[in-house]
Amino acid sequence: MLSVTNNQMAQSKFDTKNAILYTRYNGKFNFKLLQQHAAHVEAISQKHEIKAIITDLRSLLGSYNKAMDYFKHKGYPMVKQAGLKLQVFVISDDIIINYLTEKLMDTLKSNNINCKCFSDDKEAKNWVLKELKNINE
Repeated sequence: MLSVTNNQMAQSKFDTKNAILYTRYNGKFNFKLLQQHAAHVEAISQKHEIKAIITDLRSLLGSYNKAMDYFKHKGYPMVKQAGLKLQVFVISDDIIINYLTEKLMDTLKSNNINCKCFSDDKEAKNWVLKELKNINE
């Protein structure tokens, strides 16, 4: 695993063997910290193909609505160009986070990126590995 970034809100590691980016968000949402995190992800996407992203939102607090335009117009186009095929979200029962995640999934689906939500990170990883195997066959 290659450490991509670690700030107060987001920690990311990249599995170079399977081309999976693992990101965990925690604490109160902060757009500036998201931008810092995204700069590191962009740097890794220029060096490696990113086939899948597993994003754990279970410990994120508050609304990330401010980031929706960023994800739609910059973040996801960047990682799609780097080969993104799958996006998985690990979520809790937070109504706001879940609503925004559903909106974000609509954007992903409209860009032909397969996406799904799970409540368990192991189930999410197993699904991604299975889907990547199917894609690579």
